[in-house]
Amino acid sequence: VAIKPWNIPDPPTKIRHWVFKAGIDPIFQDIAIYQMLRKLGAKKLAHMNVSNAMGKAMKASFAASAKGAGFEVGIWEEYGRGDTDLTVPLTKIKAMDFDAIIIAGAEMAGAIAYKQAREMGISKPVIGMPPLAMGRIVRVLGESLDGLLIPSYLVNLGEALPPGDPQR
Repeated sequence: VAIKPWNIPDPPTKIRHWVFKAGIDPIFQDIAIYQMLRKLGAKKLAHMNVSNAMGKAMKASFAASAKGAGFEVGIWEEYGRGDTDLTVPLTKIKAMDFDAIIIAGAEMAGAIAYKQAREMGISKPVIGMPPLAMGRIVRVLGESLDGLLIPSYLVNLGEALPPGDPQR
């Protein structure tokens, strides 16, 4: 008989039914991307997003804030979560005048978009979301992800709390 540490039931959700992961507003990620773009000297952008709720929320956030942050998005393209050939949207992007590409997605297709952009000779900077550097994706695509830029950011929610709040 195997002894389970801490007597955790199988499945563990029986005791963890109140544990959840809070979503972070995409604007925090957008701010980190804008900081990267400024350092790169980029102004004109191409944007690709996965065609699910997360990708559409990321696109909406970016669309609402990009102009005010000093950036122009010249083309918006969307791809499917399971897509393996991104040459059609990348061909449209390649024909545009742009300084950088944003890939808003967290799945293999987003990483494949980066790989195929490089294979197509697109050499401009590409910024992808942090999940594109997940171990599973890196194991599959390996060195073909070299050069992909990933924003990192610190979300300090304490600043939003009123002075004197014990959580601050």
